[in-house]
Amino acid sequence: MTTPSEATPAEATPPEATPPEAGVLKAATLATFRNGVLVAERAVALAPGRNRVSVEVTEEAAGEFRYDVAVTLPGDEEARNDRAGVDVVVGSAPGVLLVSEAGVWADLFAGALAAQGLDVTASPPSALPADPAALAAHGAVVLANVPAAALGTGQQVALEAAVRDLGVPLLLLGGENAFGPGGYYETPLERLSPTSSLVPREAPELAIAFVLDRSNSMRQYAGDQVRLDIAKAAAISAHELLPEGARSALIVFDSTARTLVPLGPAADDAAFRAAITELDPRGGTNLYPALVAAYDELADAGAATAHVIVMSDGLSQPGDFPGILAALRGRGVTVSTIAIGPEADAEQLREVARLGGGAFHASRDFAALPRIMTHEVLLQSGELTAEADAAPAWADRRAPFLRAWPDELPPVAGYVPTSLKPDARLHLSVTDEKGETMPLLASWRHGAGEVVAFTAHAAGPWTAAWLAEGGYAGMWAHLVRQLATAPVEAAPAVRLTRDGDELRVEASSGAVVLELPDGTTRRLDALQVAPGAYLATAYLTQVGTYRVSAGDAAARLHVPYLARLDRSRADPARLTAVARASGGAVVADLAAVGPVSAWRWHRAPAWPAATLAALALLLLELTLRYAPDLLPRLSVRRKDGRS
Repeated sequence: MTTPSEATPAEATPPEATPPEAGVLKAATLATFRNGVLVAERAVALAPGRNRVSVEVTEEAAGEFRYDVAVTLPGDEEARNDRAGVDVVVGSAPGVLLVSEAGVWADLFAGALAAQGLDVTASPPSALPADPAALAAHGAVVLANVPAAALGTGQQVALEAAVRDLGVPLLLLGGENAFGPGGYYETPLERLSPTSSLVPREAPELAIAFVLDRSNSMRQYAGDQVRLDIAKAAAISAHELLPEGARSALIVFDSTARTLVPLGPAADDAAFRAAITELDPRGGTNLYPALVAAYDELADAGAATAHVIVMSDGLSQPGDFPGILAALRGRGVTVSTIAIGPEADAEQLREVARLGGGAFHASRDFAALPRIMTHEVLLQSGELTAEADAAPAWADRRAPFLRAWPDELPPVAGYVPTSLKPDARLHLSVTDEKGETMPLLASWRHGAGEVVAFTAHAAGPWTAAWLAEGGYAGMWAHLVRQLATAPVEAAPAVRLTRDGDELRVEASSGAVVLELPDGTTRRLDALQVAPGAYLATAYLTQVGTYRVSAGDAAARLHVPYLARLDRSRADPARLTAVARASGGAVVADLAAVGPVSAWRWHRAPAWPAATLAALALLLLELTLRYAPDLLPRLSVRRKDGRS
């Protein structure tokens, strides 16, 4: 009988029993006992050969439980091996850190997990620990429709380290604020995800102007890099993401403004790279003339989408901002702003973005600038969400965390288009309006940790049809529970395995004590095989439960019968091959052998006896020739009486 040695409350634990082999089809009764009390009984048909059956049981609370399975088979002459048992430790429910913005949908998802016995800790993004060890205290981390901007760089780096180095499982749930629309590109979240935010898409004709602050404050260091150098790299990365056919311009400002690259094809980026590479910090901060220069470049661009991205780390001189922004809006040009660094005038830039009809981004951390700027470009490069009914299709459902998911799922009303990374596993997909396959559920390993990405809402308008399904809570709870791991410090320190009648003990302490079923105890000799790892063996001679302790840790093993009664260990095919190879015979029935006689001839080599006889004759010959006196004298009496 086999079963997980550890389980959690409300988790369906399926013990698997292997009844005795049957020569012909036979009807039997399978009974399941919990702590000695019958909990289930059913008829089973045992087919010729090995049989395997499952019994699903669920415990609602933590504790130690004993499960036995007994098979009653009419005509069975050996009943001692018809019952097997196993001890199961039901630990506390795994802790899950659910990170999401507060709301009805987040509460609904958290409630669904909690109703299935999971210990859910809800947290806003701002409270996500920036320490990998603190994240490892949770069995799993779930990010539900969380934008990258809601997490600081330190938080994202800590999350990646917790997954990669400490093996913390991560579930990324989609929505209009996750993956591509959530600004994951160029962030640790993008590196963690098995799907990429970069997907081929049709983009509208785009004209864009990059307006960068090059004032003296940009010569300061942010970490080990100069601020302006970070801005240069961010602008180049963002420029590379521009879709085919886009046009771009580069404008810089200090006390005045200069158009370094007039509006032209973005694909010809040599001039853009050369101009931005030669930038150096100088002068004060005056944004107004830069917006005027942007108007000159984009007002007559004739593009379906015309956009300005402004980046500044300081306080600008005054100017007629409402006037120039109204003029830009009148020509169909929108303006987004990025306030970067602790000295940036966030209020002024927020107002510019509001009047300009664009987005406002703010961060005190210059490390976030590449992510913010590339996100702005992606926002202008086409629709980042697909809001249309799409039917999920299974691609691969062999992963253990998908066993509770149904064969057919209702359509989703929306998802985030992404692309599958080369080493990722695709589980569920949807087909877009052009017939292209898009990932819906994918997974991969990032270092030591498993990461699963679902590109639609787990709970939200896109999966409203899923909420009506009876198994909604169970399928998500099963997925999270299968991903969740116990904290490293809570890992068992004693592991027992049985091979026949040999017990193998792996422990983190060398003080290994074995308690036999009859209550006697003895110390086992443990061999250190690695730092903090010991190995000991013992032979099982009694039927019952063995207990092994090593330091403060302990484990149990139930032995329903000894190995001589375990017919599953026999290998008839191999025994037949041995008999034939050695010139012997296969005996199916001992009664057919007949009585064994007291005397019998058996074959043996003749050369040992012949060699001994030859040596004896040689010794006699040498004695007669050289020492006849050593032999007794023989006399022969003749007929005449003389001797």
